[in-house]
Amino acid sequence: MSLLLPPRNLITWSATSLTTSFGGYRVYRRPARAAALPWSMIADITVPTGYTAATVEAQHTRFTDYTAGWAATGGQYADGWDYAVTVINAVTGLESTVGSSTDLANAVTADTDAWLVSNGYPWLNTPLEAAHSNDSATDDAQRVYRVAGRDFAVTRTRAELPPRTWRLSWRRAGQIGEDFARYPKAAAATGAEVTVLTQRGDAATGTLSAPGIAHGLDPMLDLDATLTETARTPAAVDYNHPAGIVTNGSTSYAAATYSSAFNPGSSPFSIVYCGTFQNTADKAVMGAISGGFTRYYALTATGSNGFKFEAAGASATATASETSATWFDGNRHVAVGTSSGTAQVLYRDGAQAGTASTTHGAIDISSGGTTPLSAGCTGAGIAAAAVTAQAFAYYARVLTATEARDASYYLLGFPGYRMPYGPVVFFDLRDDRCWNGTSTLLTDLSGNRVAGTLTGSPSTRGIPWALDQLERF
Repeated sequence: MSLLLPPRNLITWSATSLTTSFGGYRVYRRPARAAALPWSMIADITVPTGYTAATVEAQHTRFTDYTAGWAATGGQYADGWDYAVTVINAVTGLESTVGSSTDLANAVTADTDAWLVSNGYPWLNTPLEAAHSNDSATDDAQRVYRVAGRDFAVTRTRAELPPRTWRLSWRRAGQIGEDFARYPKAAAATGAEVTVLTQRGDAATGTLSAPGIAHGLDPMLDLDATLTETARTPAAVDYNHPAGIVTNGSTSYAAATYSSAFNPGSSPFSIVYCGTFQNTADKAVMGAISGGFTRYYALTATGSNGFKFEAAGASATATASETSATWFDGNRHVAVGTSSGTAQVLYRDGAQAGTASTTHGAIDISSGGTTPLSAGCTGAGIAAAAVTAQAFAYYARVLTATEARDASYYLLGFPGYRMPYGPVVFFDLRDDRCWNGTSTLLTDLSGNRVAGTLTGSPSTRGIPWALDQLERF
């Protein structure tokens, strides 16, 4: 395994179909290839208050065993582990197995939970209880919400900011043959380069001070040390996306109630979407159309890694497009489409991706009905995408290249950026001012008080950030 990957085992299973009768999953393990031993329960994934049982049942089908690597002196248990997963029926109380037991002896790739890792000394790897910056100039105290056994956090980047000083703490239960205190002590003694991987996907690299060690509740050990960052590194990829909704590609979406304010006619306009993208032809992630599908604007996949911004008016259809697999790599991206009426630009994550020069004429989306501006679906007449949507906005003007970058960086969580001024409508599902994570009502953050709703009960992903945890615009 890579020296930067702490040893752990990832267990996944297929979702059951108890729906309203679902009471939770449990994960068990025992040593493999040894005398038969009792199963030990290592995870109990329940349905939190306010959450739908069927949603938890469908989405929380994985568990990472972080202690698998420390079960024997010198590293990972050589013969691996047997794992078994069960499901609880909330009506009958019965516990049944899910599939068959799995034999795992190999480490899996790292995720975004907090670990201390070393490039040169893999035996220094140890999980952290807490890691936060001592630098008062930058606030790194991020709130991480625990939802049905998973962490949801906003990824941020450190590329623009100065190095930090981190205070690290451990509280570890002793195990036979293991001395958890030796890891940070050895790191400080050897001057080894170590990296903190935080729960939001951030990374800080530097050297450790000599840690202080104190005995906690037997057999606990409490440790504290300081790491001074020597390199500014971007945040790691965060596949655990921030709060949002998961649409089904047909009946579920987020929409703004129709308003003539985002019916552009022949005037300039811009649309902004943040979320994931589906790599299937004619699947729209955001847009608004006329009832007869003759006038519209949309951000749409074209198939074969293609993506486009379309503005269809009375005289022509303008299309700015790009072919790139990056749109569809499973990570969050920001698409911005702008039209002056005679020139169009498509931006991906703040960089220009495609252009067009078409006089499209008047775009009247009220013709034949009042189809809403929406994310995850654009209404009757155009196929919708199954996506994870976090935010969308409409501007009655052309965003400049700098503003398109600022909007993209803000929505991707980069520090120091703001949404451009004057959106007609702006819905940010990461922000608890817009959405509380459980209701269907959305509040427009633009100040124009355009109503918004979630339609078709899309699946909920994470809990929105509290007001004090988000950058302002």
